[in-house]
Amino acid sequence: MSPSPTTPRRAAAPRSFVLAVITATALYGVLATYSIHSRLPFNTVRLPGERSHLSGPFSIQFVLPQGWKFFTKSPREPELALYRRLDSGTWEHVNPLPVSDSSGFFRLDRTARAQGVEMALLTHAIPAFDWKARCRRSDEDCLGDTVPVRTVRNLTPTPTLCGTIGFVAREPLPWAWASHRDTTRMPASSLVLRVQC
Repeated sequence: MSPSPTTPRRAAAPRSFVLAVITATALYGVLATYSIHSRLPFNTVRLPGERSHLSGPFSIQFVLPQGWKFFTKSPREPELALYRRLDSGTWEHVNPLPVSDSSGFFRLDRTARAQGVEMALLTHAIPAFDWKARCRRSDEDCLGDTVPVRTVRNLTPTPTLCGTIGFVAREPLPWAWASHRDTTRMPASSLVLRVQC
């Protein structure tokens, strides 16, 4: 009779590896706890060694100065829509360039990502009083009543916005009014620029 085959034993993870994983997890947990707690409003909880606004030896803001706001955008910030005036005088909505299809080389072409920066560069130097405020009609109607306020030069290396460009910044619809989305229009500000490339 032949001996029965034995099942191979699974090798146990080395003790040093397990200890390293536990240590790394604990360090990341402590770092996350201090980072999140430093951005909370003043409260009675004080972490060991944490510096208050008055005194103390350590502040996580020296290590992570940007905080979590760096990664987020306020949901109450106005939504910016972009339009181009056609030769016929009508306004055409300029959709952001696609980033996830084959025409954008499946995100390898960064032109779509640069369009937001291009919009910001064009509008950054424009004073707030140049925006026409409080229009409650459609974006095209708001832009139709807005005259070009100035001519700006598009200095980006590969410009996508040239000619007469309209910007409409509309406040987002509050969640409480979501069921009235079709009948409620939030106020908008509009701006028209002549953009030279």
